[in-house]
Amino acid sequence: MLRRNGYTAPAGLALLAALALACGGRLSAEEGKSGGEAPLANPILPNDGKKEEGKEKDAQDKKENDKKNEKDPKPPTHIVEKELFQIEVKVKGTFEAPAGATLSVPAKQWTMWQVEKAVEAGTKVKKGDELVVFDARKLDEAIADAEKGAKLADLAIQRLEEEIKLAEAGDPVELAAAERAQKVAEEERKAWKDTERGWRVKRANLSLESSQFWCESEEEELRQLEKMYKADDLTEETEEFILKRQRYYVKMSKAYFEREKEEHQLEMKVLILRQDEKVEEDLRRTTLALEKARTTQPLDRAKRAEDLAKMKYDRAKAAANLAELKQDRALMKLTAPADGFVFYGEATRGVFSESQMMEKMMRPGGMIKPFDVLVTVVPARPLKIRAAVQEADLQYVREGATGRAVPAGFADLKLDAKVAQVNPIALSPGTFDATFDVSINGDADVLMPGMACETRFVPYRKKDALAVPESVLRSEDAFGDDPYVEIYHEGQEPEKRKVKVGKRFGGKAEILEGLKEGDEVLLGKPDKKKNGKGDQGEKGGKDDAKAGAGGEKGKK
Repeated sequence: MLRRNGYTAPAGLALLAALALACGGRLSAEEGKSGGEAPLANPILPNDGKKEEGKEKDAQDKKENDKKNEKDPKPPTHIVEKELFQIEVKVKGTFEAPAGATLSVPAKQWTMWQVEKAVEAGTKVKKGDELVVFDARKLDEAIADAEKGAKLADLAIQRLEEEIKLAEAGDPVELAAAERAQKVAEEERKAWKDTERGWRVKRANLSLESSQFWCESEEEELRQLEKMYKADDLTEETEEFILKRQRYYVKMSKAYFEREKEEHQLEMKVLILRQDEKVEEDLRRTTLALEKARTTQPLDRAKRAEDLAKMKYDRAKAAANLAELKQDRALMKLTAPADGFVFYGEATRGVFSESQMMEKMMRPGGMIKPFDVLVTVVPARPLKIRAAVQEADLQYVREGATGRAVPAGFADLKLDAKVAQVNPIALSPGTFDATFDVSINGDADVLMPGMACETRFVPYRKKDALAVPESVLRSEDAFGDDPYVEIYHEGQEPEKRKVKVGKRFGGKAEILEGLKEGDEVLLGKPDKKKNGKGDQGEKGGKDDAKAGAGGEKGKK
């Protein structure tokens, strides 16, 4: 038997076996504690190959699990717990004095309203204090001109009334004269045609015949004298004179006869015909004058009456305008109708949005328009809140609902508020007008109309509610009915569980039935390939195991 180092061979083999068993137990204990990969066993120990192969497989499985966890992390979840669930609605508004008195210039006639002086906005005034004074000089001039125009109009009316009286007295006289002239023209025409025309023709003929006869007589007398004196041998001077005179008479009678022929021709061919036309024309003219008088006199009377009525109407209108100007004159000073604070412009839902623009107009020299609200005298109390409620909050902000109002500038003040009215007609799409009654205590004396505030309402409150984010709710119904959630279980398919939902607000939903404390629900949409044993995970696990085995073989 061989001996090594003082030991025989059988004794040495027994000692090595004891040492191997002791080392194997120690390594197993260390592997269990550390969870790491065990070191390789002594290759000379008997039956150590199987133990080594099992240890390598465990290490490979652990590596695969670690890789799988790195590739498929845990999905986001929400753990259900009891918490405070409440619905809180915040409505922004403005403090408003409901009894504010607006002042404008209800002018009747005057349009040039120039500010002379005005009280500053924010001034505290008493009833009767001057608020706005306008420049009245041009209006006074207009009133004076209107009064002078009224006097002239009165004189014109008086003159026309006298003319109407005279016309009414003179119209019958003028009508009678026209009738008389027409009658005379008819008579003259008849006389001319019946008598005078014939006599005038006859007279003209007789005058011509007389002139001719006289001419012939003078010539015959001359001839007889010459014959008589020719028989005498001696002609005395007297005889010469008589013959000379007779010759002159003959000459003159011939001239008269020539003239008479011309006048006869003129009379017969011109003057008598002209007289024919004249009598006809006179008759026509007088007839037309009579018709005109009969026709126009009533029209003239009606026109004069209308002119008088128009003048009186204009006079009355001018008088009314003058009276309105005098009324406008009384508006040149606007006084406070009550005690309060002065605000420029008019409040719209409690806000004086035009105050800056009105401030420029209310400076000395500024021009304002009649009927525009210039100032509002607002009493400091009582106050109410004017607010704009969103349509989504109408279900909570109803008449009678109570809340707390917090002024924007005084956050420490918390005032009790109550919904007084909600107008069902929308101010704008999705926005509704509402008024809240508010209790003003002694600490709130600093509050003034126009200040902003926020009113908070809590229509629902539960201390130990089970609430989850609305994003965890699922529904297979198109309208969102029959809601359910998916419960997370590590390494398993999500559990589909129906729930009963209560109130919803602020992205959270109250769960009345179906969940309990500690349940873990998926926040996002579940992915089966990443949660549990999906096909892709199993395939990946097998591939990882093969890769790990190959690596171990490489090590070997």
